[in-house]
Amino acid sequence: MKIGILSSGGDAPGINSAIRAATLEAEELGFELFGLKRGWDGLINFDEIQLTEKMVDDIGEKAGTILRTSRTNPFSKKEGNKDGSRIVIDNLKIHNYDALIAIGGEDTLGVAYKIDQLWPHVVGIPKTIDGDLQTYSIGYNTAIDKAKKCIVDFKTTASSHERVFVVEVMGRKTGHIAYKAGIAAGADVILIPEIPYDINVVFEAVKSVYEKRKKNDSNPYAMIVVAEGAMPIGKQKETYISEETDEFGHKKLGGVSDRIASQIKEKLGYDTRPLPLTYIPRSGETGCYDCFMGETLGRGVIHVIKEERHGVAIVDINGNLIKIMPLEEIIKPKTVDLKQISLYEKEVNFGRPSQNYKPKIKMIN
Repeated sequence: MKIGILSSGGDAPGINSAIRAATLEAEELGFELFGLKRGWDGLINFDEIQLTEKMVDDIGEKAGTILRTSRTNPFSKKEGNKDGSRIVIDNLKIHNYDALIAIGGEDTLGVAYKIDQLWPHVVGIPKTIDGDLQTYSIGYNTAIDKAKKCIVDFKTTASSHERVFVVEVMGRKTGHIAYKAGIAAGADVILIPEIPYDINVVFEAVKSVYEKRKKNDSNPYAMIVVAEGAMPIGKQKETYISEETDEFGHKKLGGVSDRIASQIKEKLGYDTRPLPLTYIPRSGETGCYDCFMGETLGRGVIHVIKEERHGVAIVDINGNLIKIMPLEEIIKPKTVDLKQISLYEKEVNFGRPSQNYKPKIKMIN
């Protein structure tokens, strides 16, 4: 059996672990695994490399992807009179592929779903630091750990200079990274796309914590964590670095921390600095959990293919039970659970008046 594997979209910790594991498991089962370079581009401008144990020996702990990546969308490309998706399928057939593994997030697995409708041999591995798929995606745990560490480390500088820091993290249109990392790091204000913020409420929260620390003879500072897709109330519009769109129709988000920092400095007079983390949470060394999940899903996906399943993504393994989910279901956006947000609002401001937490108790057998 000849199997292809590609990684597309943003790089993420855990991809190399999955590639390594899939390579080793394929060899053990007597299959051939070929890497397709630069995501879907590797199936349009055909570029394959046979993966071996020697090649993947020491890549598991490294973030990024040895197969490289791109944001190529075959359904938005044309080569003469030929649609890019048809070129993908033709190359899979011409080069005698029996199955294809796509490692990616919403966009990549969305393409995988469409390709599987035309060539029913595609299986996915969920990957995105944004945490916005319907299951765990490799890369997310490492990203929130790294973001949390940066926020904690920034506190020493913020307090030393008596500043307000506005730390901006990725996440596109969801706030999972900002929410989890912000809570874990003890941020004073967390702003996420799911809750359009009232800048006046933010002003009040920042002034309250800053002056409280000053009154308590502590070095005054305030720490704000903001997701790149956060929006103010009324305008309902994200902040973009550029109006240009990629092949999936996405504009490049970024710059909300600059805007908020300027507004706070102008209104309150505090020395306020924007701190975009950009690519830090997705780079460097992969955390333990994502290494483990990459290894787990990478090995398990070969068995999913062996059992001739397609149009699905592998999501977990419990014992000898391999769990899968339809591709069209896994890519439905998952937002931050707002019912849980209110649990933290007595201590952390989310750009709105504090809400009351209303718990329900349930016994789990």
